[in-house]
Amino acid sequence: MKGKTDTRVRYQRYPADKIGRTVAGSPERNTKAGKGTQMQYTYIVECRDGTLYTGWTTDLEKRIKAHNTGKGAKYTKNRAPVRLVYHEEYETKQEALKREYAIKQMTRREKLALIAGQAAEDPAGDPTVKG
Repeated sequence: MKGKTDTRVRYQRYPADKIGRTVAGSPERNTKAGKGTQMQYTYIVECRDGTLYTGWTTDLEKRIKAHNTGKGAKYTKNRAPVRLVYHEEYETKQEALKREYAIKQMTRREKLALIAGQAAEDPAGDPTVKG
């Protein structure tokens, strides 16, 4: 129609600002006031059916409980109980998410080797086995 203005909202440059999330930046920028910097964890759990699930969290104990009560990931909901078999610690969410992605790209055999402590190094060349 002629003369009608487009009322759709468009978020192009900084969509995270528009939906109330922080834009990636320093750890101080991404923490809530007074909380300080939280450790970030990338983890692997073994499900009841023997499959492996990889995720990230700021609280391992709470996340495992969530998986086991059906409130965690959709994948683990019908595969509970799960058992934590591996984890790594990171200072930033960005690092933990990058590592989660890298682990999810691995084959099952590579993940099992990582869990067994035989594996791999992260892209920076540092040993990753921490848990």
